[in-house]
Amino acid sequence: MLSSPPDEDDPYDRELTEPAELAAAGVKFAIASFDNSFARRLGQNAANAVAHGLSYDEALRAVTIHPAQIFGLGSQIGTLEQGKIANILVTNGDPLELTTEVKYLFIKGQLTSTENRHHQLYKKYAERPKAPK
Repeated sequence: MLSSPPDEDDPYDRELTEPAELAAAGVKFAIASFDNSFARRLGQNAANAVAHGLSYDEALRAVTIHPAQIFGLGSQIGTLEQGKIANILVTNGDPLELTTEVKYLFIKGQLTSTENRHHQLYKKYAERPKAPK
């Protein structure tokens, strides 16, 4: 959700509290990034909703099973069940925590590389000689 157009009378945190309000009303909704360049913020968007009243479990459903069901794919993806496509994220901590790192990513049951230019540059500059003191 987190992107509904604000009205001029909406409170400043409207987009952050809306997921909790939708859940309380029994509305099935998805939290999404809406753009490939912002996909890395999906966990942060869900965590922000938790910080503003959404339950942790509901936030996880809003980024897993709910989007699958909304798009009519609930029988294929969204949960870990026999016969479904295995898209799995393995992290070193809470998936909604900003400092958590993705350790393994499986798409359609196949291990997928998470290596990217950011990782390459981090390694390159982390290994550079330190400045003299």
